[in-house]
Amino acid sequence: MATTTKDALWNSGRDEAVEVNQRALIDKVLARYSGEFAVFRELLQNSDDAHSKAVEIRFKTKRCIGRNSSSEGQALGGRLPDLKTALVYRWVFRNNGIIFRDEDWSRLKKIAEGNPDEEKIGAFGVGFYSLFSITEEPFVTSGGQWMGFYWKDRKDQLFVRRGNLPGQSKDPWTTFEMDLREPAPFPVVFDFIRFLISSITFMAHLREVSVYFEDKRLAHLTKDVGIPKQLAMPQGLRPTSPRGLMNVEGLKSTPLRITAEVMNWVYSTATEKPKQIKPKPGFFSSLFGLGGSSILQQAAFPSPHPVINESDYLVVGQYSVVLTIFTAEADVKLSQDMSAELYRLTKKNPSRALKYQLIYTGRGEYDASKKEDSAQPYGTGSILQGLRADLDGSGSARVFIGHATVQTTGLGGHMASRFIPTVERESIDPGEPPNPELWKCFYGKAGHNLQFFTFHPSTPSGIVSGEMRSAFFDCAVLGQPFPIVSSAGIKSALDVRMPDAGLSGFLRDLPIFPEELLGSSKSMVAALREKGMLQDITFVDVSKELRERPLSEEEMVACLRWWIDRSERDSTGINGTRQQLLGAAVLTVGSSDAGDKRTIPLHAIQTFLNPRGVAIPMDGPLPDHLLPVGVSRKFKLTQLQGSLQWRELTVLEWVQHIVDPAVYTQKSEFNIIESPDWADRVLRVLGRCWPTLSKVNQTSVVGLLNKLACIPTSAGMKTPNEAYFLNVDIFHDLPTVDLPSGVRIKGNLERVLVALGVRKHVDLDILINQITKTGDWTIPDLMRYLVSVKSMLLPVEMERLRSTSVFPKEAAAQQTENEDGTPREVERFKVYQLYEPLDVFRSLGLPIIDWRGKDGRQRWRSNRAEAKFLFNLGLTRYPPAVVLLGIAADGEPQRTVALNYFLDNFRRKYIGYTAHTHANIAFVPAIHKGERTLAKPLEVFSNPDWQWFGFPVLDPTLRRDAANKLDIRKNPPADQLVRHLELSPPTTEAQARGLFGFLSRYISDFPTYELTKLSTMHIVPTPNDSLKSTDPRMLTPNKCYFKGGSASRFHSKLFVFVDFGAGANRFLKACGTKGEPSVEDIALALLEDPQRFFQLAEEQDSYLMELRNIAINFRSLSSNTLTRLKNAAILIGSRRVQRKKFDEAADPIDGDEVDWDLEYELLAANKVAIVDDMITLQQFSEDIFCAPQEDILEDFYQSLGCGRLSDLVREEYRTTQEIYWDKMAQQVRSLILERLPLFLHEHTHAATRVSLAWLNDDSNFIVRSFEQVTVTRSLDFAGAKSSKTIERSAVARRAGEGAIQLWLAGNEQVDMYEIATSLCRLLFDTYKVNDGLLFMMVLSTDLHALRRQGYNVDRILGQHTGGSKPPLS
Repeated sequence: MATTTKDALWNSGRDEAVEVNQRALIDKVLARYSGEFAVFRELLQNSDDAHSKAVEIRFKTKRCIGRNSSSEGQALGGRLPDLKTALVYRWVFRNNGIIFRDEDWSRLKKIAEGNPDEEKIGAFGVGFYSLFSITEEPFVTSGGQWMGFYWKDRKDQLFVRRGNLPGQSKDPWTTFEMDLREPAPFPVVFDFIRFLISSITFMAHLREVSVYFEDKRLAHLTKDVGIPKQLAMPQGLRPTSPRGLMNVEGLKSTPLRITAEVMNWVYSTATEKPKQIKPKPGFFSSLFGLGGSSILQQAAFPSPHPVINESDYLVVGQYSVVLTIFTAEADVKLSQDMSAELYRLTKKNPSRALKYQLIYTGRGEYDASKKEDSAQPYGTGSILQGLRADLDGSGSARVFIGHATVQTTGLGGHMASRFIPTVERESIDPGEPPNPELWKCFYGKAGHNLQFFTFHPSTPSGIVSGEMRSAFFDCAVLGQPFPIVSSAGIKSALDVRMPDAGLSGFLRDLPIFPEELLGSSKSMVAALREKGMLQDITFVDVSKELRERPLSEEEMVACLRWWIDRSERDSTGINGTRQQLLGAAVLTVGSSDAGDKRTIPLHAIQTFLNPRGVAIPMDGPLPDHLLPVGVSRKFKLTQLQGSLQWRELTVLEWVQHIVDPAVYTQKSEFNIIESPDWADRVLRVLGRCWPTLSKVNQTSVVGLLNKLACIPTSAGMKTPNEAYFLNVDIFHDLPTVDLPSGVRIKGNLERVLVALGVRKHVDLDILINQITKTGDWTIPDLMRYLVSVKSMLLPVEMERLRSTSVFPKEAAAQQTENEDGTPREVERFKVYQLYEPLDVFRSLGLPIIDWRGKDGRQRWRSNRAEAKFLFNLGLTRYPPAVVLLGIAADGEPQRTVALNYFLDNFRRKYIGYTAHTHANIAFVPAIHKGERTLAKPLEVFSNPDWQWFGFPVLDPTLRRDAANKLDIRKNPPADQLVRHLELSPPTTEAQARGLFGFLSRYISDFPTYELTKLSTMHIVPTPNDSLKSTDPRMLTPNKCYFKGGSASRFHSKLFVFVDFGAGANRFLKACGTKGEPSVEDIALALLEDPQRFFQLAEEQDSYLMELRNIAINFRSLSSNTLTRLKNAAILIGSRRVQRKKFDEAADPIDGDEVDWDLEYELLAANKVAIVDDMITLQQFSEDIFCAPQEDILEDFYQSLGCGRLSDLVREEYRTTQEIYWDKMAQQVRSLILERLPLFLHEHTHAATRVSLAWLNDDSNFIVRSFEQVTVTRSLDFAGAKSSKTIERSAVARRAGEGAIQLWLAGNEQVDMYEIATSLCRLLFDTYKVNDGLLFMMVLSTDLHALRRQGYNVDRILGQHTGGSKPPLS
């Protein structure tokens, strides 16, 4: 019946549309939307859904918008605006993703119609409408089309208008243009860029974001994604979720690099990163509930902005971070009911696949990021810091759904997946404070409820109340809060604290159980405390509230009083908790109305002001680290020093603060260089405390003030060194100290001014100007004044007096007019250029200081204070030796006066004089060549004997002490004598006898090198053999020899022999003259002219005798001489010339007697041969020159490079048919091996090449017989070429290191000489002709004959046959 009635009613009714207030609807939706960067969060997500690669965000000011089209592209000039205060009028957001399609344009104008694509993040269809939170009429362009939103008739209904853009080309960018509802400051750009960096991290397609302010690109962010790497599923992990909805199919890791190019301008808006404080365990930790935990506390209020030079704003810095993203790819299997419900909520089908991503930062990347963060020049930390792993809990790793949400992960890395998001706000704003009457009523009801549920003992059974009490508290679901009344309203009992009178003075926001309810609710409070719900206030609670709000001065006094009381009761763990307290508490001073409100972090406080100490003006500038006086006056000094570790503010710190230009330029009344009143107050404060300051602090204060114009004077503010005390009244225009307070300058204040550099005497420049320009003062007047202020003169002023031309000399001062009558400017000198005004200096013509007074009289006294002051300045008291001796080198009469003054004052003034230091001044009176003259001190000698040899000697009329004081030498030095001999040697025997005899007395004065030099100088006169000249022949001493020695007649022809007497000869001997020629001398004479030497020898025997002498002593020759001997033609060589003796009238016939003539010639070593083979000599005697056949000469020739004859001849052997098994060959081999020991026993001058044992081996010594043996000898030596062939009965040969072979000719009788000479050539490196003869004799003589000749045959042969008796051949 009811249903039928309803249907009937429905059918009889009419339709009416439901009206929606669109403006109110949008406002309500946006009221639940997050306010911080919400617009950009949604636009970034939409851009990523549209597969955008790049995004541009531009913030435009009024001047940027106002530029016309002709100025587009031109840079905006002028000073850079302040990013914190510049007003922005328009936001522009652009992306280069897929341009809008028709369905996109259609969806854009519909509210709450989400994107049905399950791969897109958008779900509720309200993201675009977040733009209405900042603009009234957003404007969108994409793909050549545009759409504008507007409120119809400016009412509550929203309309759109759509059209095409002009032009045919399509812009690849989709642009959202938003004119702000009201101009607003730029968002905190540093935080905004950090938000953008975190936003693009998990975006699927977005790779690049640029942020512009006007025409400046503030930041450019890029994301580079590496190649994914597939990972194996670790063993022991369950891939399926507990309800089986998801199953992980694969894992992979992907490297990710995010790079940020950021202008320094961005950092000017940033705040310093918060500092972390880690509490230490101790009494306060346990007392306030900290225990041993490692909870990290962060400072609630950031430090001031980093200071960046404005000229560096546009400098771009590059920063990057490398991350690794681990991805789990899971299949999703949902029930139909769950899928339908999700579709109803999100208007899209659930995805069948899910990616769950986690950012992992490896140890290397983590350390590199931390290092980069610590290296940042600003206190803000790295702009990429938010992406680093949060291992220490200082940040918050977020859950991402494309963009970041407010939900934290609880671990060290960000996570991302396709979670279903909400649009709720993160927090709510508190409303107006409640009415006190309402709170009173509320407390009454709350107390009633607490009393109502207070369980008292039941009767008659107490069990009932106990069970009910337990059931009451146990009915709450585990983990759900137990609500209870508090000072902050209804709160969970776990969050409410018991009241504490010591903390009530500054804890305002902490929920506290009302103290007025304690009496009526004792039982319930006790029960809650028993359950662990209602607890006492802990230090964590205190520090949390201190971080959340600043305290007023009254509250800070209460806070510090509570802390001091706690720390004085127990100091265990005080340091850690004190640092936490100072790091959390912030003090507010001043007022907003007065415009001086400021906050002071308590950790910045270091000092306090002692009210009983120095009266530092409290109305003037005070350091930021000073505890406000309104707080410090409430405590004792010991409390601030002991419990809080603060120290008293020193005067030095106060002065350092007030002289800081950043401080004194803020207010003119406290500008120490412009305000005389403030400077006066500062100086008086310093005067009161000056005796209490240490010397170090006094010096520091002086260093801070002495360069500043901080002294009030009659001429304005002056620096201390420009100001004068009042008693300096010499001139009337000096800037004297003039304190506005009128305080008398005496005592400590005077000491302060003196220390700063205020002058007690006239500035030196003024004084000098007064003397040099006006002429009002004389030099005596100047000196009397300077002596009076001598103790106050600074070292720099004394140095200025020394280096300034102030003082006139006597003669110049008297000449006041020029020749034409015009006034003459007085020439002035530096003080050290003038001399003491004494008569002796006047007579010497020296420039003396003008010491005349105004009356023209001179009253000079060397012992007066003025004279001593001048001496201290540098007035010359006596002329230097070089000046005085220069005068002595001039003419009379000053010369004599100068020399006498020098000699009279030598001990007192010129003791440092030496002749060497004044060697170029000719001032010494001397006799030279019979005439008086002036000589240089090193050219004159005190021994009068030297004048006869042309040397100047001291004038005998001089004083006796003159030679000693003038450092005159008695005798000339050796080098001077050598130079004299070189220039003027004796030319006759008589002169040489006298000069050399005189010099022999001073041989010991000549150093060795001078005697060596004399030995090579042509100073010895000898008779000249030439008929063309009568001049003597001058020789060097080392080329002369003394007569009367063992000189031979031949040597007298080669060398010069002299005799000048015993004394002279002694001098010449020291100079290198020898008694007879040495072998070296003879060899040099030979080398000088070998042919003359040979001619003077007159015959070969005399020449050979000299060669034998050189040969015997050739080891004593110098290497240079030996080299010359080897190359010179000095060796005598002979060759035989064949001559026939027959009747000249008859023809020669065969068999005529042949004789030889010897031909001699002087040759070089390479053209003479040493004879060691007579047979070869016989063949080539006419072709070569041979050395004399003497052992001494042969050795000498060989040492000079002569070759042996056997080495000069090349032999070629030819044989005919070999005779095998020839007995003669065996016999000869046996004979040689038998007799060879006898020969070697006698041959001791050379070692053999091979041993006897080696020869005894059949394979090493072979004797062979041939029918015929011929030898061809070829000679090519010294230009002679010859070749001859002869038959030989025996030859020996050896190829390299092989066996020795002896070849015998079977057609001839064996010649033992040929065997001997052939073998000697192979057995010895060098051998002589006699060696072959000796070996031949040993071979051809029988053993009995050898024994008779003295050979110990048995012993010699027994040594080589093992002791057996040798056979007799």
